[in-house]
Amino acid sequence: MKKLNMVLAGALALGMVACSSSDENLAAKDKVLQEKQDQIDTLQKQLAANESTRLVMQRQLDDANARASTARATNTTSSTTPPNPLIPDSERNVGTKSAKADTTAPTKKTTAKSAPKVADKSVSTFTKGDSTVFRLTGGFNAGSSTLTKEGEAALTKIAAELKKSKSPISIEGHTDTQPLTGKNKERYKNNTNLSLARANTVKEWLESHCKISDSRLSVTGYGDKKPIENGTTKEANAKNRRIDIVLDG
Repeated sequence: MKKLNMVLAGALALGMVACSSSDENLAAKDKVLQEKQDQIDTLQKQLAANESTRLVMQRQLDDANARASTARATNTTSSTTPPNPLIPDSERNVGTKSAKADTTAPTKKTTAKSAPKVADKSVSTFTKGDSTVFRLTGGFNAGSSTLTKEGEAALTKIAAELKKSKSPISIEGHTDTQPLTGKNKERYKNNTNLSLARANTVKEWLESHCKISDSRLSVTGYGDKKPIENGTTKEANAKNRRIDIVLDG
């Protein structure tokens, strides 16, 4: 009987050791599975960010193709090409055969076009050739493509002027020179994508809140390539972080 008890005790001890080892193995497997799941979650976030960037770039490509189609259609229905309103008069005929003709152009006096005023401290207006430019600063916080409340209010006032015309509207996004960091860098990759995302935000606001037709709107992102203020001060960055809404003449 004593021997039997010893055998049973030994078997019980072996069973407990086996159970303990099994529990440790399960815990180790659970840890490995959790690590794999974390890796999958990270990859899914990266894929989502890349897809967002792809959609933004695709929208810019579609807008460019639409503008090109319109230009081709215009060329086939007109024997003369109108001057580009965005090119200054002093540069328009440089290096062309018609440059000499400009010196003998009629001296008929014309009235200079004046830009409409928008009653908002964050909006300035000016003419560029035959076009009118509505410049919005302060519409976005640094590194963000979400409109501020001030930006929304300013766009509503700008839209009131845009509705007085049926001409095409170009929305140009610009950023300051500060490099993106953290989540903003992960989302936009670079300032060019950020400026394009801001331009698309303005386009969508004008469509949905101000009821301006999508067919009139196109977007471009210039990133930090066209600053209007030199330097990296807070004031310079605020001026360069802007949207130019160009209404064709």
